[in-house]
Amino acid sequence: MRNIFYSLISLAVAIFFIVLGVLSMILLFSPYVRSTLVQFILENSVMLFLFGFSFLIIGVAIVAHIILGAKKKHYFIKSNNHSIYINEDVFQQYLNDYWKQLFPNQEIPNQLILKKEKVQITAELPFVPIPEQKKIITRIERDLSELFNRLIGYRKEYVLSLSFQPEQKHIRK
Repeated sequence: MRNIFYSLISLAVAIFFIVLGVLSMILLFSPYVRSTLVQFILENSVMLFLFGFSFLIIGVAIVAHIILGAKKKHYFIKSNNHSIYINEDVFQQYLNDYWKQLFPNQEIPNQLILKKEKVQITAELPFVPIPEQKKIITRIERDLSELFNRLIGYRKEYVLSLSFQPEQKHIRK
């Protein structure tokens, strides 16, 4: 949803500047367009006010979106006698380090979502033969539980969604 909103805003801003640029270039070469524009401004001040108000609202919405998107995401962890706030980036860095340790020569696409005191981890692992997949999933579950408990004190359950890439067959050319 966030990417769609960002794309629509970017498209609207791009179109606005393209139209403004074309209009400005036409004004230089056409006295008729200049006089028509001046006449439009004089006769339609209410419509111009509404355009200006609309642009103001759109600008405020863009600024609000940027501010809300730039807000740091923290997770609150409460243990027996202490509590801490931890940045989502710290969780993500621990995950990235773990994937590099488990699959040293592979880049593991993964996503971490912290929402309403729930942790969800999604990862696409490289090809592993089917008989070994259960063993690697069990190891990952155990390792991540230990990692989060030992390093940041997270003892609650988390959702882990793993998929394996299919075996790559060698294609002869």
